[in-house]
Amino acid sequence: MLWRAKFDTWEPDSKPIPPTVAASLSGEVLELHDGDILIGGFDPRAQVELGIWSRLISEADAEIHIRTLFLVDAAHIPFVEAVTPKSRWSSTYVGAANQEWESLILPDRPERSFAGIVREGLFDPLMIGLPTEEAWDRFLARL
Repeated sequence: MLWRAKFDTWEPDSKPIPPTVAASLSGEVLELHDGDILIGGFDPRAQVELGIWSRLISEADAEIHIRTLFLVDAAHIPFVEAVTPKSRWSSTYVGAANQEWESLILPDRPERSFAGIVREGLFDPLMIGLPTEEAWDRFLARL
């Protein structure tokens, strides 16, 4: 009997962060700095996977700046607001998906998430999907 579907974390090589115009739910413009962690998705339903990434990262180090990015059209912003606690509005951003983001992440389902550490304009590393235990260990080592 299969209790849950198997998942693998896709780990492409370091990639440049696509140009992004995004604003937080409280109105600040997205600015990424070296050492920041960007987690994100292409649909409000990605919140489930993003919650796992967020909890793992928060437990690893409370000093890390985590930015959550939803790449959605304007019609989905109310849904992003609905699934985001007010306490996280200043670190949750919305922007429009573009071809560069989609070709980088290749979202195969609405719930697909990604996480990356920002280093000199690159994601290094970039992990797509839920983290396996081994993938999380590699991500944690890069922090």
